[in-house]
Amino acid sequence: MINRVLVNSIIRNQKNIAILLTAVISTFIVFWFFIYIPRSNEMGKIIAQYESVENDIKKIESMAGGKGKLDTAMMALDEKLKALEQKLPQSEETTFRELSTYANKLGIDVISITPKDLKQSACQGSIPLYVCMQISVDMRLKGTFKKIGEYVKLLQENFPILLVVKSLDMNKEKPQDKINNTIIAELKLDMYMLQKK
Repeated sequence: MINRVLVNSIIRNQKNIAILLTAVISTFIVFWFFIYIPRSNEMGKIIAQYESVENDIKKIESMAGGKGKLDTAMMALDEKLKALEQKLPQSEETTFRELSTYANKLGIDVISITPKDLKQSACQGSIPLYVCMQISVDMRLKGTFKKIGEYVKLLQENFPILLVVKSLDMNKEKPQDKINNTIIAELKLDMYMLQKK
């Protein structure tokens, strides 16, 4: 009798472990395919843009010694650098302001934005006069599930600043949240920006 109870208890525990393991593996697969791979592709695009600007610099240098007009070449270079600087801002305040602005446009309350580590990024190549920096940011948001989903999608696909969504946790904390369908979301990001050397 005791052995049967012990065996049933062990089987029940094994089932719970299997369910938990399945949930963890599913979460990892979703993260890998829907967050990590798209962001690594975006980083590849930025690197390609940088290499394009670098090639343009070489063309400008050859034009300066040749028949082309240096003024026209310098204006073209300036426009490309401005486009790159917009994708990689130079101050933390700009990035935080953009995060808040986009959340507010969707009707999401930004409870807090907490910057974490600021470190030099492993960006390949070099951008003249700048160092590519990476900053980790924790955000706490309040809104509907649909609006939070739209916000994360916007950050991944159309946000004007390069960033990577590392994790997203959502829950309802209070009974009134269940009534008005609001959730509290914990969002962890890595953002990239330029700093002058």
